[in-house]
Amino acid sequence: MYGNDCSQKCGDCISSTACNHISGSCDLGCAPGWQNTPLCDEACDSGWYGTNCTHTCGFCTTKDDCHHTNGSCLGGCQEGFTGHNCSTSIPRIKVFLFGTLDLAAFLLIVCPLAGVLLIVIGIVTLVFMLRKREEKKEKQRNDIHLEIEDEEDEESPASLDDMIIYTTVQIRSKSIKTADLLSVIKSLEKDTDKGFTEEFNNTDSETVYIASQGPKPKTVGDFWQMIWQENVFVITMVTNLKEGDKIKCERYWPTSGDSKMVLEMFTVQLFSERIYANFSTHNLKLFNRETQETRQITHLQYTSWPDHGTPNPLELLSFYHYVSRAMEQHPEQKLVVHCSAGIGRTGTFIALDALHRQGVKRGKINIVEYVHTMREDRMNMIQNTNQYKFLYHALYESFRTGCHVLRKDNFVQEMEAQMKSDKATNLSNFRTEFKELDSMRRIFDESEKQTGLQNLKLNMTDNVLPADKMRIILSSHVPEQGTYYNAVPISTFTTKDCIIAGQYPVQGAGIDLIRLLVDQDCSSLVLTHPLSEIPHGGGWFSDPSFNYRVEVGAVTKMSADVNKCYVRIKPPSSKGWHKVSMYEIKTWNPTETLPQVLLDAVKRIQLCELVDPERKLTILSRDGASRCGEFCAVYNAIQQLQQDQEVDMFTIVRQLQSRRPEMISDLNEYLLCCQAVAEFIKSDSEDTYMNSVSNTVTVEENMYANT
Repeated sequence: MYGNDCSQKCGDCISSTACNHISGSCDLGCAPGWQNTPLCDEACDSGWYGTNCTHTCGFCTTKDDCHHTNGSCLGGCQEGFTGHNCSTSIPRIKVFLFGTLDLAAFLLIVCPLAGVLLIVIGIVTLVFMLRKREEKKEKQRNDIHLEIEDEEDEESPASLDDMIIYTTVQIRSKSIKTADLLSVIKSLEKDTDKGFTEEFNNTDSETVYIASQGPKPKTVGDFWQMIWQENVFVITMVTNLKEGDKIKCERYWPTSGDSKMVLEMFTVQLFSERIYANFSTHNLKLFNRETQETRQITHLQYTSWPDHGTPNPLELLSFYHYVSRAMEQHPEQKLVVHCSAGIGRTGTFIALDALHRQGVKRGKINIVEYVHTMREDRMNMIQNTNQYKFLYHALYESFRTGCHVLRKDNFVQEMEAQMKSDKATNLSNFRTEFKELDSMRRIFDESEKQTGLQNLKLNMTDNVLPADKMRIILSSHVPEQGTYYNAVPISTFTTKDCIIAGQYPVQGAGIDLIRLLVDQDCSSLVLTHPLSEIPHGGGWFSDPSFNYRVEVGAVTKMSADVNKCYVRIKPPSSKGWHKVSMYEIKTWNPTETLPQVLLDAVKRIQLCELVDPERKLTILSRDGASRCGEFCAVYNAIQQLQQDQEVDMFTIVRQLQSRRPEMISDLNEYLLCCQAVAEFIKSDSEDTYMNSVSNTVTVEENMYANT
């Protein structure tokens, strides 16, 4: 949408993000099937289709039957052609005496006649007549005045040159007699290579992808030779280098510590690397020492595909979004996709891309047909039922919503426009977005939460229970204590499963919190309420029955909103201490300043924890969803802004809800997250903020005051 009030619908730009939000112009060009006008609102002229309307339609029944985006013939094909765009010719024979007949029909007519002639005239006479007939036919073929089609057929060629091109394309198969090659070339060269252009444009080439095996130590050079030879600019890798004890692929690009890799005639250089929770991207430069040419290659590696299973559809779709944007820069070039063997994961990802694009253009997809097509080119593409089922789920999720990514300046403008005087009216965009999120919310049924239902006495609230397949499992053994804790893993924007969102422990279960912090190697604990307001909070670290030794240090007042102290834990079987930084948010109350309070807490905690990003952070609230969800959403959005200079709050919340459906459960919570992120974008520079963080004061304060 674009315009002053965002009420005007964008045209068919090459992507949803390419539409200028003010003028509606398509700055990066139009989608296939639309003429290159500023608004991309004029379809290709009749008879043309594709990117910039440069492709000529096939042999549709009429030119108006040709679909302007993909060239498919909606009304069927002319006689002699088949395929979705009527470009595949059916071998036929032109018999001008009888009109156009199939070979079988021709033989059915001629053979009985030959039999009669054998009886009546004799073999010699028959051979003589047939030879004369063939000579006559050859003369007719070369007769420039011969009418080869019904005169009422408006598609019939009007001149000799057109006739030659028409009959050549319609009759000739891919095989050409060597003796006829020169005459074919001359006929196709007429009218400035018109025949070549027609034939080329009507030849099926959907060579859009290269499905490859992962390089082995001896084939790394060959791999880069293929990349150069095929003019590839984007490589998608859907495997880790090593999974378990198995080597999946040889590393064929430099590490961050090694700036260059020299391979035969090529030099590969790593210029930048970005790490995300489930994938990484690498900006590479490929230098050909023979030609002295350099090309920039975008390498994207998905790192969360389980060795024996399938990934989370939402997580893979986030990766796919980055692949699609990389391909938008090189729409005419092939995409290389590889895993280890180059068939299972590779086929699944290629099918996802191809069918998603097909669905966007046509509004319908044919999964069975496309998988069959892939397997004609390479056996076993999509290797098992799980991958095939996953493809359906991933495509379903891909069509459920559009793109919600906003550059940081656009995000602030959107927020400011929404927060003007008449909030009831101006918050309609947020309501619409949240309503869409709410309709997609995954709700786990009771059969998926059996462990939580069996341990209701260990939950502070019983309306937010973890799904069995998501929950954190306590691994340390304590007499009379089980493995259950109401907590789930959450990914940040850059690190997978590094946050644990849980409930406060109930009375007498403080030992389970201690076990959680040690078992999961947590370096930080965030309390979204003051400890004095949490029921039974005073006994978490002081129960004399503990076989863990726990010490709580002095409190540091980081700001008016956040306190910090250190907790040391010594497990019974360990000689060392486990150290945890505990943050206490003091002023989380529903006020106009709440976005600033939330932002201040997230920034201070995030800044302190940059020292050790590999260790986990645990955040607790009464139900393990409210407050935890808002904290995680703002935390992730800030990471996205710092890394990509953009934010997609919709997708961030959607992924949180896939783990805890109850997170950010109403519009006010969603709006709080958006306001806090807008405040972050508008805030002072990082240096100013870091200087203010250093102004902390250590005070001797009882953590258990008023408990």
